[in-house]
Parts: sequence; structure tokens; C-alpha cells
Amino acid sequence: MPGAKPIPIPLSQRWRRFRYLLLPYLVVGVSIVTISWLWRKQGEFANAVGEVEAVRIDVAVANDGLLVPLPQVPWTLFDAVQENKIIARLDDAQVQAGLKTLAAEMIELEKQVGAAEAQVALDQFGSQYDKFREAIRLAFRVENLRLQVLDRNVELAAREVEFQRLAARADFLEPLRDGGFVTELELIDARLLRDETAARIKEAEIARDEVFKQGRVAIERFGQVPEIERAEIEKILAPLRAALATQESRIDQLRLQLDSLVVRAPIDGIITSIHAWPGQAVRAGDPIVTLAADQGRYIVSYVAEDQAIEPRIGMTVAVRPRANPREQHEATVERIGPQVEPVPLHQLLDPTKPQWGLPVRIALPAKLAARPGELIDITFRREAFADNP
Repeated sequence: MPGAKPIPIPLSQRWRRFRYLLLPYLVVGVSIVTISWLWRKQGEFANAVGEVEAVRIDVAVANDGLLVPLPQVPWTLFDAVQENKIIARLDDAQVQAGLKTLAAEMIELEKQVGAAEAQVALDQFGSQYDKFREAIRLAFRVENLRLQVLDRNVELAAREVEFQRLAARADFLEPLRDGGFVTELELIDARLLRDETAARIKEAEIARDEVFKQGRVAIERFGQVPEIERAEIEKILAPLRAALATQESRIDQLRLQLDSLVVRAPIDGIITSIHAWPGQAVRAGDPIVTLAADQGRYIVSYVAEDQAIEPRIGMTVAVRPRANPREQHEATVERIGPQVEPVPLHQLLDPTKPQWGLPVRIALPAKLAARPGELIDITFRREAFADNP
């Protein structure tokens, strides 16, 4: 009928149409949006665990010996130590005994050189001696100068031992002076003795260098002697030169031993263990203390084999300390290990299930205050994979 009001569609029919025609599309659309959101959010969740580099070093002695007290108060646990700081000192009695023996042998060797020169002069006396006289003189001049250099080196080593002892005494008296246990005059006397010994060492070095230069000139002049004459003289001097070479090796050995009497810290760190104390006898290789670095340089993480992650150098990652999960920093991948390795036990989410992963070194952000050995949550962002070819 014209102008008649249309019959309204029942609500049940409208709901039925909505369910069959619109609701499926709406559910599919919401699902797609939700899945996309979850997929993007998954990239923000931590998908790996890292550990700040933790360096621990056992500081050992290089020689057998007896530990002697240091000038300062003995080291205690968790003391901070700077690189190159003296950790321990060995008694120098063995070095001194070796130097005394070496000095006596040098005197004997000097006598042998003089006797050999005199014997050659007697053997070659006459016309043949006149022919080789200058060559023989030059040859023995070279060996005498070489012997003088050795003598100066022995003297230097002895003075260096004395200097170490006097320097240790001056360092020992300084804190006692500050505490009022010794007078200023005693400390000044100790410093003067130390400085005088240092000046003598400098003078001995200059004298040795001068003798060494003279020896170089003598060697050059001896090199101008005809080869036939040199060969004959070489046979005469062969035993003496072998003895001199032996003494030179012994001096080098004593110098190395002298240098190794003092044990120094290889890094800045904190003492976490003390293995030996002054008064104890130690053998070469025995640890004195254990040093732990108080700062790490990078983070090491492992990408598990079953993760759909391909780390690349330069990739940006997010790092969060477990102590404050809300604190997040950006970092980059610096290095990637060459082999798949077992993931350390303390980095596993489930310690009962071993895992293998590819080690990755990540730069430690400057603003991240993390201690060595601290575990860090790492997020390898999926969008970063597309940015890296």
C-alpha cells in the first residue's frame, strides 16, 4: 500500500545476518592485526642471555725463592691494585751468590786471557811473530775489551741488586715516617743511599758503553787482517771465546733472574685470593694472588641453534641488565665466533637441558653500569635482520 510503513526486520534476523556476513571478516581482520602486533612485540622480548667479560688472572712467580715483606702493609682481600704495581718480591740471596761466583770466574778468565797472550808471544817469537804481531795484538785487544764489557755487566748487575734493596728500604721507611715511627733524617739518609746507587749505575752504564764502542773499533780493525792470519788466530782463541760466550749467557740469565725477583700486577684489578705470604718458599709458576678485573670490555652472548636468528657484525641489539629490566641500551655486534659451542651452564634458561650456540661479542654500552660476570638480557631485533644484507 502506498505510504504504508515497512515491516521492521526482526532483531534475531539482523543478528543472524551479522554473524554470517560480517562477523567472519571482522574476526579475521582482528586476528591479523593481533598476530602482527604480537609478532612485532616478540622482537622486543629478550631472546638471548649475555655475560659481561670477567677477567681473572693468577699472578705467579717466575723463579724459585723466598717471599720477602713489601714496604707497604701486606695485601688483603679485595684490595684494589693498579697495573704494574708490585705484588710480591723474592729474596735476592741466590742472585747475589751467583754474582759472586761469576765475579770470581771473571778474575780467573782474565788470568787465562793474559796467560794465553803471553804463551802466543813466546810461541811466535822470532820472524814469524813479527809477521803476526799486529794481528795477534788486535785479536787479544778484542777479547780483552769483550772481557771488560762482561766485567762492567757483572758490576751493573750487583749494583742493580743493591739499588732494589735500597729502594725497597726507602719505600718501607716512608709510611713509617708518616706515622712517626722513624725520623725524617733516617728517611733522607735512605733516599740518599738509593739515589747514590742509581747515580753509580748510570756511571757504570756509561763506562760499559764506552768500552763497547772501543770493542767495535777493534773488531773492525781486526777484520782488515788477511783471512789466512785471522783463521790461524781464531784457532788459538777458540777456547777463550767459548768461555767468554758462556759467561755472557750466565750474565743474561742472572739479569733475567734479577728482573723476575719483583712480581708486578699485569692489569688493574681487585685481589680476590691470596695464595702465598711473605716468609713462604715458592716455586716457579706458583700463584701469589688472583686478580679480577673490575671492569668488563664487552658482552658475550650465544645464539642458540634452534633460534631463527642470524647475527651479523654491525647488527643493532638491545641490552637490559637484570638488576633493572626497565633500563635498556642500544649496542652493536662486534665479532662473531667461528664455531658453535656449548652455552655456559649459568646462561641457560633451563640448566638441565644443555644447549649449543654461536658465540657473539657485543659492545658494552658506555652508559651501562654492569659488573664483570653480570648476566645481561639480549634482544636480537627481527627488523635488524632485514637491515643487514
